[in-house]
Amino acid sequence: MRNGLRPPGKTMNSRTQTLAYAKKYLGVSGRPNEFTKWYAKKHGSEFLKAAWCDMFVSYIAHLSGVGNVVGEFAYTPSHVAWFKAKKQWGKTPKVGAIVFFDWNKDGQADHVGIVESFKGNRIITIEGNRGDRVERVERNPGVILGYGYPAYPNASIPKVYTVQKGDSLVSIAFHTYSDYSKWRDIYKANLKVIGRDPALIQPGMKLTLPNL
Repeated sequence: MRNGLRPPGKTMNSRTQTLAYAKKYLGVSGRPNEFTKWYAKKHGSEFLKAAWCDMFVSYIAHLSGVGNVVGEFAYTPSHVAWFKAKKQWGKTPKVGAIVFFDWNKDGQADHVGIVESFKGNRIITIEGNRGDRVERVERNPGVILGYGYPAYPNASIPKVYTVQKGDSLVSIAFHTYSDYSKWRDIYKANLKVIGRDPALIQPGMKLTLPNL
């Protein structure tokens, strides 16, 4: 496993950890690669140079310890069927969801990635095998078949968090809850400690983290 994925003093839940691993591989290209070698070792040498978008997703889930809730696939239609059978399928983007694309509108998944963020009807993904590379991509809803929603295990939320140098309420909210907007809940719970300006948190402050 690669180092540097868990910033000092921060709690990462499994969804955030999965995205952190995916981002570490941005720019990796070519095949065979780390993802296809891992999959081929388990499923056969024919996968060494096969299309690897779903192998990338499966490998990242494996590294993050959530392979059992993300699935292990190389064939995207089978991956879609797996999520549907578990009733973890829908049309709404969520951070950490597995997003499937349908290029030719035939109802079959042609490609897959991981949702990093979304705004309005645009989503930002991390995808393997996009031009034979791991890339961050902005997608529009017209190419999206749907989303698989892994049942990520909940991380235990510490009752108290000590602010570190460079922290903001937004960054604390993301690393704790995988949701930037939760900074308001942290601020509300710590109004007396922080004061009237939520931007003026200081290293050493001890913040109560609400169970949300």
